[in-house]
Amino acid sequence: HVSMKAPRAARGGLARRACRACRRQSVFVSASSSSETAETGAGGDDPSSSSSSSSSAGGGGGNPSDDAKKIFAAMDLAAKELVESANNSKKVTEAGNGSSTRGMILPDGEIIKKTSERLKDEETSESNEDEEAADKTTSKKKDDDKSDDNTASSSSSSSSSSSSSSSDDEAKSSSSEAKSASSEAKDTKEKASTNSSSSSSSSSSEKKGESASASEIPQPQTPLPTFETVSTAAFRIRNGIRRTRTSRSEALSELAECNLFLKHEHDLPTGSFKERGARNALLCLTDEQRAKGVTCASAGNHALAVAKHAVDLGITANVVMPTTAPLTKSSRCAQKGANVVLHGETIADAALYAKEHYVEGKGMTYINGFDDPAIIAGAGTVGLELVEDVENLDVIVVPTGGGGLLAGICLAAKTIKPSIRIIAVEAERMPSFSEAMKAGHPVKLKLTGATLADGLAVPCVGPTSLAVAAPLVDECVTVTENDIAIAVLRLMETEHVVQEGAGAVGVAAVLAGVISDIKGKNVAVPLCGGNIDTTVLGRVIDRALVSDERLARFSVVVSDRPGGIARLTRIVADAGASIKEIEHERAWQQEDLYAVEVILTVEVRGGDHLRELRDTFNEIIANNDGTIISWGSYRVE
Repeated sequence: HVSMKAPRAARGGLARRACRACRRQSVFVSASSSSETAETGAGGDDPSSSSSSSSSAGGGGGNPSDDAKKIFAAMDLAAKELVESANNSKKVTEAGNGSSTRGMILPDGEIIKKTSERLKDEETSESNEDEEAADKTTSKKKDDDKSDDNTASSSSSSSSSSSSSSSDDEAKSSSSEAKSASSEAKDTKEKASTNSSSSSSSSSSEKKGESASASEIPQPQTPLPTFETVSTAAFRIRNGIRRTRTSRSEALSELAECNLFLKHEHDLPTGSFKERGARNALLCLTDEQRAKGVTCASAGNHALAVAKHAVDLGITANVVMPTTAPLTKSSRCAQKGANVVLHGETIADAALYAKEHYVEGKGMTYINGFDDPAIIAGAGTVGLELVEDVENLDVIVVPTGGGGLLAGICLAAKTIKPSIRIIAVEAERMPSFSEAMKAGHPVKLKLTGATLADGLAVPCVGPTSLAVAAPLVDECVTVTENDIAIAVLRLMETEHVVQEGAGAVGVAAVLAGVISDIKGKNVAVPLCGGNIDTTVLGRVIDRALVSDERLARFSVVVSDRPGGIARLTRIVADAGASIKEIEHERAWQQEDLYAVEVILTVEVRGGDHLRELRDTFNEIIANNDGTIISWGSYRVE
């Protein structure tokens, strides 16, 4: 490992590149390359080679230091390898993404565009410094030559003696520096070999002053999934996963002013798209892995998918679910034939338990719900079907949590039709993918509050999913809790489809208008899952009605004499509103002993209807005829 902090002249003009072992900006030189090039020397036009030779030659005509010769030779070989590697990478990038490298994620989470700009600035700066240093050296040499000419006759013997002594010192210094560099390279190489599995934090994090260590940044699994793996997955799962329907929504298309197509993934037996990745991952297991069984950690859809298909394929499945998992989902997993264990309060606790007790303890294979290459490839089959089902597809809006579905759809759709725009949608309370895109690597977030899209509440996006999706995603947006609730309601009313919050976020983004430039376009949205508890569904509907201004609560003060409340209900009925709840309060009404505050929950047709009811009450209060005395604690604004 040779540090590249030295000036250009000292490192032979080598470009600064990322070390494969430790990811730092330097050149890695292996022991084998040093020994192989020891006989050839630095050679060529390497400035460092000529500098070393001249320095050694000044010390009595001796040969250059063997250590220095090995280092410069190895650096020369490394430079050639890096140039060849860079050219190959450039060809691959241009073939896959055109001429743009926007957003390309490197293995250590850096973005190519940012990195290249930074390196270019550093090279330019160092080049200017080298030129200034060269000018100063040339100027100083001229002055020294003039001075030597003026004093040559009087100090020739003294100057010769001093020059010889100086040359000896320079030779010793050069040899010492070369040995020191060789020793440092050897020590650094040993450290790099020991820590080859981890990488340093990205350059963007370093600029922000973040001190995250390499071990804190999760790394993607290799090799990354490709379009070929998605195509293979489609063929592999064809007998176990039926093709889901894609339909155009007339009502939602009119509301969103675009041609909106819905992919009904909730039609699958377990109610979500997770079956695709689960079956593909199980079919990729070896006979030995099948015999030992599999395990996973999930609070719902992934657990159901693994349980169903593991049993279908004759594989033992141990599913670990947090104690907070819905009872209906844990019961359904057990009914599918899986061994269900409830442990911990979060998915992280469940995953740790699964790995300790089943992976390490019994040798089972752990199947990650969103960051496994086989899971990503299986999810990508959704994209293959969308591109085939929707003619002239312009936009795909993808619900995003851990990023597995997003990465798979990106691989499939962008390969077949690069012009398709891919939009990632997250819950506003857990934007893990958006934050990872900004940082250049996965970032662990804290949930700021409960979200209706609990299936997307993943605190840290999968590093493999991020590495695949980041270069291909065109836009990231977030939706509020009200947006999600209204989307669930709209799907029930217009499409007669029940979706959980996570499955409806794509529709929520379209209806909320947070996606740019989709008017008149062909837009596709996968409905990812329909597994929602009935009690939760009831609360979601109520919240949606309130957000949609179709359910309102207010209070008024009326006479507590006979007929007072009757006259109030008549006013509401004449206005066309329906009373859902009514409550009257006497003790807390202190202004008038013969008055009562009545709290009403009413259902109206919408915001305009609610404001008409408000104006009616204001008019009656202004007339002061005793029917309605005043507004109470809750007033319609």
